[in-house]
Amino acid sequence: MNKFMLLTLGLLANTAADAADNMHFSGTLRAHACTLHPDDRDIQIDFAQIGSRDLYLNGGTADQAFNIRLQNCNLQVASTVEVTFMGNQSANVPGALALDASSTAAGFAITLKDTNRQSLKLGDASSSPLTSPDATLRFYHRLQVEPDALINNGIVPGNFSASGTFALFYP
Repeated sequence: MNKFMLLTLGLLANTAADAADNMHFSGTLRAHACTLHPDDRDIQIDFAQIGSRDLYLNGGTADQAFNIRLQNCNLQVASTVEVTFMGNQSANVPGALALDASSTAAGFAITLKDTNRQSLKLGDASSSPLTSPDATLRFYHRLQVEPDALINNGIVPGNFSASGTFALFYP
């Protein structure tokens, strides 16, 4: 039995050694496009205190701006940047960021908008031109009341938080 195992192992070793290259890797290494401003690696947005009455009256809060700043952009490498926001999507406000499970407040979600205040759904890319080495990308956020919560007085006051990420892509 030991002779059989040695013979089999010897055949496998010879087969692997005699095989031609059957894996090839290739790609393109591009030059660095832009650097994310160090203060924008972790963007903190504080809604402060909001009255539920205001949410019922307006269906949400007013749009509030926030920025993502890019530095040292190499315009010979990239002329545009695509930003994609990701996170847990609300079950009741399609495309919006859901509140974290630890939130005691309920009945609303966080929506995002591009620089033209057009709605952005989580997972969709927003494209912006790069025209100078330093660029500020402007976006907007707001609380959006869930349709059922608005009809059924279902907004629950309390603390809330939500978290997500954004990715930058230079096509």
